[in-house]
Amino acid sequence: MRASSLVEHRVTVVVAVLLAAAVAAAAARTKNECHSGDKAALLAIKSAFGNASFFNSWTPDTPCCEWANVSCDSSSSSTARRVVAVSFLNDAGLAGPLPGAAIARLTALQQLVLNNVPGVNGTIPHDLTRLSATLSFLTITSTGISGPVPPFLSEITALGYLSLSSNSLTGPIPASLGDMPNLYFLDLGSNRLTGTIPPLLLSKGPRRRVPIPLPQQARRRRSRRVRRPAGEPQQLELSHNDIYGDIPEQVVHLMLEYLNVSYNRLSGTVPAGGNMAWFDQSCFQHNKGLCGTPLPPCKE
Repeated sequence: MRASSLVEHRVTVVVAVLLAAAVAAAAARTKNECHSGDKAALLAIKSAFGNASFFNSWTPDTPCCEWANVSCDSSSSSTARRVVAVSFLNDAGLAGPLPGAAIARLTALQQLVLNNVPGVNGTIPHDLTRLSATLSFLTITSTGISGPVPPFLSEITALGYLSLSSNSLTGPIPASLGDMPNLYFLDLGSNRLTGTIPPLLLSKGPRRRVPIPLPQQARRRRSRRVRRPAGEPQQLELSHNDIYGDIPEQVVHLMLEYLNVSYNRLSGTVPAGGNMAWFDQSCFQHNKGLCGTPLPPCKE
């Protein structure tokens, strides 16, 4: 082979290797890159919270699927990945109202978690209803959020898991929560809620059956997942509020795996039947007017 041909061959090989490396790098970037609209929404959330140190990894020049506390879908296609989960945890220096408008721009969001971020305040924003078809898991716990439990939460029809415990929520439990077609877990404990337990909340929903994981603190253990009807709560936590009145009789028709209504102002007889025999005295304690099994007998 002539010297010139050998040089040309080597150049061709080098170019081919560099081209292959560039293609691989581009593919890797595409694999980790999220939807441009999602990235803009996340940066808007960062700005709304004053660019706290929590967001150190949230920089415009890095793929947002690699940012801390952000999860994207696992799509293997060449299209950009969508943000499906965002978490704000453990103080993190966050302060101010929940930026609902920016969060609602994450149109594929399935899970939103705020836990132990007391600087986040204001009310639960109506903008979250724009995620009606996707948001299935919502946790806002141990924050400075106040105001009522919004009736409009029932408009988030995909929602199955709703935890709003340990906030400063006030007012009654909205009966509209009983209209949620996929709700199986509801935790409103440790707030300042008043009023009665809406019977509609304990009414049976659609009979579509879905697999439901049992809570760790369930009073009766199961070694495997069980199938329960969607559209009715299987795990209900209302303790440490100021709720009064009777426990609606409809509760005996639910397939409850966990129930806690302790530390309220409930009265009357604990309903009997269904799964109610599973729940011990601790589930009903510190309700001065409540009586009947598993509490002391009611007075004649």
